[in-house]
Amino acid sequence: LSSGLFIGFINADDFLYLNTISALATGFIENEFDYTFGAVDIWGGHDKYKETSFPIININYSKGFYIDMPSHHQAIFIRNNLFKKIGGFDLQFKLRADYDLILSVISSSKKVWYFPSSVGVFRLGGASGSYNTFLENFKLLKKHEVGFLKRNVVTFESLIKVFITNSLPDNAINFLRKINPSGRFQKTK
Repeated sequence: LSSGLFIGFINADDFLYLNTISALATGFIENEFDYTFGAVDIWGGHDKYKETSFPIININYSKGFYIDMPSHHQAIFIRNNLFKKIGGFDLQFKLRADYDLILSVISSSKKVWYFPSSVGVFRLGGASGSYNTFLENFKLLKKHEVGFLKRNVVTFESLIKVFITNSLPDNAINFLRKINPSGRFQKTK
């Protein structure tokens, strides 16, 4: 039912910073694009800043290849006409419909714009960090024609990451990220 130029989504307990929508409008005026990616601040328990999650830059994606979720969904705004062309969310995916949608978006357009600063706050918790999320990923990757072996490897790696992040204290997780950095998660505040 949305009639605006862009569509964005946010979880009920998360929020956008006050300047996010004006940054989107200014960015579009200066660089016409079809969708956005951006950094998001992660908050842990007691509404405390934990880290910032940065998007993957310069994605070269096509069906059949695997990429991780390129950006938190709340930093993704999609042109309304592209969203409708793709058909919106595939509701067979209860926990990963956002990932499925963004894979379809980047398969359809390379016109992406990156927010210059963090767009808002994502609070940890909820179903999206559960084992079921990554089990559903297996089916989603099949839909996007990722090979059987790669689907198994990605699913196994994801399940191990969930186990580690749910079992180890923050200082152990920070140590593991320090010795094997992805660059996507950094303390900036």
